[in-house]
Amino acid sequence: MRLKTVLFDFDGTVFDTVEGITKSIQYALRKHGREEPLERLRCFAGPPIVEKFMEVFGLSEPEAEQHVIDFRERYVPIGLYESAPFPGIKELLTQLRAAGLTLGVATSKPQYAAEILLRRAELEHCFDVVVGSGSGLNNEQKWEIVTRAMGLCGSDPENTVLVGDTKYDAIGAARCGIPCVGVAWGYAEPGELEAAGACRVVKTMEELKEFLTKMKGSEPVKKIVLMEGLGISAAELEALEAEFAGEAEFVSYARSADTATLIEEAKDADGMILANMPLPAEVIRACPKLKLINIAFTGVDHVGLEAARERGICVCNASGYSTEAVAELVLGTVLSFARKLRQVEDRCRAGGVKDGLVGWELRGKTVGIVGLGKIGTRTAELFHAFGCRVLAHSRTVHADAPDFAEQVELEALLRASDIVSLHCPLTEASRGLIGARELGLMKPTALLVNAARGPVVDEAALAAALERGELGGACVDVFAKEPPLTGEQPLLRAPNTLVTPHVAFATRESMSLRARIVFDNLRAWLDGAPINLVP
Repeated sequence: MRLKTVLFDFDGTVFDTVEGITKSIQYALRKHGREEPLERLRCFAGPPIVEKFMEVFGLSEPEAEQHVIDFRERYVPIGLYESAPFPGIKELLTQLRAAGLTLGVATSKPQYAAEILLRRAELEHCFDVVVGSGSGLNNEQKWEIVTRAMGLCGSDPENTVLVGDTKYDAIGAARCGIPCVGVAWGYAEPGELEAAGACRVVKTMEELKEFLTKMKGSEPVKKIVLMEGLGISAAELEALEAEFAGEAEFVSYARSADTATLIEEAKDADGMILANMPLPAEVIRACPKLKLINIAFTGVDHVGLEAARERGICVCNASGYSTEAVAELVLGTVLSFARKLRQVEDRCRAGGVKDGLVGWELRGKTVGIVGLGKIGTRTAELFHAFGCRVLAHSRTVHADAPDFAEQVELEALLRASDIVSLHCPLTEASRGLIGARELGLMKPTALLVNAARGPVVDEAALAAALERGELGGACVDVFAKEPPLTGEQPLLRAPNTLVTPHVAFATRESMSLRARIVFDNLRAWLDGAPINLVP
């Protein structure tokens, strides 16, 4: 068997619904004047509920059916929310998806109820399809549900397995001509699954993963598309690709901004590698085989993440590769600005002297760091080494922040700092973080440094403040539009600026480290245990 699709039962397999079900059974009994302890009602956690009312309490079929109606009266609005996924199930599902398997839910539970629970547990993106019954509890028709799920997954009996916890799962799977793997953490009685025809009963999530991986057999070679260069030598790239001989084939393309071209390049890719090239949602949705987006960059705002989440695509990044590079460039540009290096070099080459070009020192200055991630923290360390007082502001208070960094509110930081260095990611909250109002809070002699993301700063407001002499200067490496820039960029015309074309991350060392991280991400994904995941 070459496994491609795994269908999961829901109650007792993915979700532990014992508490919600037993409390709802207790509610139904109370409506008929019977009080029973919850422990006695645990047997109701597995199907069939009508028969169990008849068997346990000696009810007639009409009486049992009325009890089921009363059970649903409580279970649907309340009992559902007392259910929770089994520990480890999310990790298991993530690993199976990363291994290239199609996953689905095939449950006798009402479909809307399963979907509600999956959303609440943030598991909805783990499954390609969810198929349930209209009203629930009709376990005799499990085979019909499984058949519908197989159809939606585009699978057939030769490459599909059902994972379940009751005899109805094993019986339904057999009727569909597919094997059933039973799970011991569900609601079946000992020996019930084997007697009903389960091909295997597993006791742990890890055992289930190993068994399904074995059923899947050897992996076909994955096609990995490099959508742009990684800034390393051909020999270095060749050595990295050689580590995946027999597992992956690599195809490289030059960077493109044309959506149709990107779709054509990636249309049959299993995974793609890119750096800071924009990857629109339209491209992601047009690549049916795509399972991995491997971003050789720290920021991920240039990728259509919502489309990736819709498809359950694994997204990784290379956070940490450019920490030293960015921190050093920030310090370098500040030193260059403070000592007027560009101007004094021009003066020297023209045969002049220093007159009018005397600069200033870092020692004793107050530096405000906005964003205390790895890069912000390293930048703070370098400024501190130059004898600067360091203030810091981040979205949350960092307990592990350096002792020398005083964490303050943003307004206090802007008012007190001689140098403000931005190191926050681009989010909806940080877009336009530094606008006309914030610039107005800064000292008229202050220097603003942006090596974070362009849209964090209102560029027009910054250029206007510089033109009016309300700010001492700006060192800018990132812009709202990725370089090359045109004459329409206002900061190219503003006075007292030092601009660079998004080079802070780019050193020989950082490019090599970035490539290593990206190929480590690929290895972990192929092994079914992805790392550096982007939420």
